[in-house]
Amino acid sequence: KEAPYWYRDTHAGAGMYSLDRGFATKLAEYEGGIARLWNRNDCPAPLADYVQLHYEDMLAHYGQETGLRHARKHIGWYLDAHTPECPVKYRQAVMTSVEPREVIAIFRSIFSGAAFDPLLSERRVA
Repeated sequence: KEAPYWYRDTHAGAGMYSLDRGFATKLAEYEGGIARLWNRNDCPAPLADYVQLHYEDMLAHYGQETGLRHARKHIGWYLDAHTPECPVKYRQAVMTSVEPREVIAIFRSIFSGAAFDPLLSERRVA
């Protein structure tokens, strides 16, 4: 896309679309976008940056408490799609933390494949 993405670009409409039928097949724009990431085994830094911005936007929009709850499902989808090999304990850590900085540090570590254990010490969970 030539222009930057806005929050409404990613959250307007029904929220889930089939890309293999109907209107989506007319121009097949997804082939130059999200389809390039579907079969990747790594998570490129720009995607991790995007996930972080999405997370921070949700916290800013909903407030920290509600934003954390809403953001968890989105982070879960990103983890499922891009790091399916992520050990359960690290997924649980990022999905239960109530500290935004910790959530960001953990999911960035997960995406990069970095060592996780130092991030799990003395955590506060919901």
